[in-house]
Amino acid sequence: MVQEPDSDVLEDLMAQCLAAPPEHQRALLEELGARRPEWAEELRRRLAALEKLGVLADAVPEGLPEQFGEFRILERLGGGGMGVVYRAEQRSLRREVALKVVRPEHLWFPEARRRFQREVEAVAALQHPGVVPIFAVGEEGGVPYFVMERIRGCTLAEALDQLRGSAPESLSGRDLARVVYTRAGEPLPAALPPVFEGSWTSAGLRLAAQVADALEHCHQRGIVHRDVKPSNVALAVDGRVLLLDFGLASQAQADALTRSGAQVGTLFYMAPEQLRGRAEPDARSDVYALGVSLYELLALQLPFQEDSRPATEARILHDPPDPLRARNRRVPRDAEVVCLHALEKEPARRYASAGAFAADLRSVLERRPIRARPPGPLLRARRLLERRPAASAAVLLGALLLAGTPTALLLQSQAYSADLEDALSRESDALLDAQEQVRRFQHISRFLEGLFWVPDPDRGDGAALTAREILDRGVHSVRTELADQPATRASLLHVMGSVYHKLGLYAPAEELLRESLALADAAPEAHAELLPRALTELGTLETRLERFDDAEARLRRSLELTAGASGALLATRSETWITLGRLYSLRGERAAAQQALLAALEVMDGAPPALAGELAGNRGAALGQLGIVLLGAVQSRESADPQQDLARSEQHLREALDWIGQDPAPTTLLRATALNALALNLKLQGRLEQAESCYQTALESFRALLGGDDDRVASVLLNLSGLRMQRGQLEDALDLAQQALAIFRRVLPEGHSATVIAQGNRAGLLYRLQHWDEAEQEYEVLIPLQEQAFGALNLYLPASWRNLGECRARRGAVPEAEAALRRAAGLYTQLGHPEEAAAAEARLEQLRSADG
Repeated sequence: MVQEPDSDVLEDLMAQCLAAPPEHQRALLEELGARRPEWAEELRRRLAALEKLGVLADAVPEGLPEQFGEFRILERLGGGGMGVVYRAEQRSLRREVALKVVRPEHLWFPEARRRFQREVEAVAALQHPGVVPIFAVGEEGGVPYFVMERIRGCTLAEALDQLRGSAPESLSGRDLARVVYTRAGEPLPAALPPVFEGSWTSAGLRLAAQVADALEHCHQRGIVHRDVKPSNVALAVDGRVLLLDFGLASQAQADALTRSGAQVGTLFYMAPEQLRGRAEPDARSDVYALGVSLYELLALQLPFQEDSRPATEARILHDPPDPLRARNRRVPRDAEVVCLHALEKEPARRYASAGAFAADLRSVLERRPIRARPPGPLLRARRLLERRPAASAAVLLGALLLAGTPTALLLQSQAYSADLEDALSRESDALLDAQEQVRRFQHISRFLEGLFWVPDPDRGDGAALTAREILDRGVHSVRTELADQPATRASLLHVMGSVYHKLGLYAPAEELLRESLALADAAPEAHAELLPRALTELGTLETRLERFDDAEARLRRSLELTAGASGALLATRSETWITLGRLYSLRGERAAAQQALLAALEVMDGAPPALAGELAGNRGAALGQLGIVLLGAVQSRESADPQQDLARSEQHLREALDWIGQDPAPTTLLRATALNALALNLKLQGRLEQAESCYQTALESFRALLGGDDDRVASVLLNLSGLRMQRGQLEDALDLAQQALAIFRRVLPEGHSATVIAQGNRAGLLYRLQHWDEAEQEYEVLIPLQEQAFGALNLYLPASWRNLGECRARRGAVPEAEAALRRAAGLYTQLGHPEEAAAAEARLEQLRSADG
């Protein structure tokens, strides 16, 4: 009687054989057979069966099986670590399916086979649009297989392989769709599924969010994928993103490989805890693998890849990934934070669930706040200390000082925290600079502690200090307590003056900026970076206040100081050119404005790639201002082709919003400004619903950040008034115009052009509402203001004279009406508007006829 081989021993021998490199498997088989001759024949039979089916890594199938149950094999589609996939036909339903023969080295063993069966049944029971559906599971000739939907498209890995080598900044979602449709043998449609729309980054974030949704669905049901990677993500031509091989090989593979001491998963996508072998893969391991896949998708490079496995493992275990935006400058800062949060070394610091990961991905897409936060200086210092303990002591001390500073650091973090962050990243090469930062932070820390100390017992009850109260208190502290620290005092005065400026508090802003500039000017060598920044900030404020000559002189001096600049001064230089462009635009010098803005873009184009992210907001501001210049040409009737200029303006403004969203600093004010301009563009194109939506979003942003009394809030209100007027909602329009005018009068100097324009809009609405007496009084006051603000010949004046003439005619004052209409006709003629001049002359003739 032939003895049945002991299954446990046989499984051990088979595992040893299959774990060996393919070229050594036969030699090892013979060696094992010689040692255990009673099982040699069974080992040979099993290995031969695997070779015949073509499921070994180096095997060529000798004969293709024609039938697996009711599934007829049509052709071999491909193979991989999990097995071989065939295109097959399900005869009963006459549909094509994908049939996968699982590599039996994972499932040959009875216990592994039972676990596979249990897990495949669990996955087959899942109902989610992001999990590829399993139609059937079976076994043919002792070989397990399963059947799933045949996806028309390709895997994400195939798409990335096709595009690898391209600059990701140059790609869009349409490029991804083109690969998917080409692989499926289908033409690219004009209207793409939503997942492929927009920029490369947007498409990648949407794709990752869909995968995260599928993972969350399965994790909640106790199933962990264990091998998330681009080759297990399918992209369908109908826009679906589906997970493949969900959990099918996981436990079976673990059973087989554990016998040979190997690890489960694909190295590049394995979480550090999996490499250490200290923890069973869980939801956070899948989150990590999806984070790697997202990084690879956005950068077209893996975060960790070296020439050897040990070197790659060392990087995964110990090194942070390179900044994502260094590899793709168009990735928004929040997207980078989300991706790197998923790649945290410690599972507890990652997203706790795939659902939380998906939520933050969608927040980035919708430009809402994210929950993830970048590692602060203290954590970065701790990690640096772990890697380079001797070289990082001084840097760590600076980080500890920063961590102990009160929250008022927000007021000056742009100027100082960035310095320390740079020192942290430069590590030991920056020790001297870091030590200087420590000394400066000691002064700043003492200042801020005093700033937030509440001496008034009536304010010690938890009532929040307002930003204005904090700033006012800080100004006094800087001038008294830091009197012997001119460098720190100059920098803090500059920062606080800039904050006053951003808050629309122009008088105290100007006072502080002038004081800071005087300190920097007194010691220019010690303030090589502060001096041009101070000139530009004060020049920007003077531009806003329409003191154009003073502003231009300061801005030109800043440009002289930053000629040939590098590093942080490139941002100052580009900001200076942008402000000059805005100044020339406000003065009506549109050609000069365009030249200045193109100069700003040229500065940024020549900046090192590492600064691309930091300059994103400036690039957005320059593009937005170019769009505004084109709008001004259309509104002033200087445009030779208004429709073309409106289209170009819209393109610039939308590009501006895209770049602004990628800036690492808070850029909500910039975004709201661009939205306000985009809304005006859309209104001029007649797209009123879209315009209203943009206006409302900009208004909400400005009010949330600045409160109600700010000229930027008033600007949106005035533009919204114009939209309501265009819709015929004259009473609403008048109310909005009066709100805007009241704000302008409170916050801007007397005679400011914005105030005069608002007053003109209100007069025009009274005229349209046929409130003749009120309108006449408004125009009597308005016309001298328009001459003072815009000169004796401007486009506003003839319209005001014409309307004033009509108001006078309505009350029967014909001679005064005729005088006003003659003035209007003459001004229109001088401005080169013959049609309007003729209309005024016709009304004048009508009055003469009636009077005669």
